[in-house]
Amino acid sequence: MNRKKISANEVNKFCYCNYQWYYERLYGNSEIRRLNSEYCEKNGFTGNTNKNFKRGRNFHNNYLFKYKFKRLFKFLRLL
Repeated sequence: MNRKKISANEVNKFCYCNYQWYYERLYGNSEIRRLNSEYCEKNGFTGNTNKNFKRGRNFHNNYLFKYKFKRLFKFLRLL
């Protein structure tokens, strides 16, 4: 994508996971899904997508919790 402007939704995605934002912006979702399916097929990863999804979801939930905790701590420190 060669857009120069980013939306508020993209800013939110960047704050959540800057790598996810970057690769979505660079390649687009359909290309990422295609590359992922090729990679999984090449390496014999079949049926484990749910396990990988749970692992990724746990990673992002932990990161979000730590981020919110840091922001709360900064806010309380200012008081």
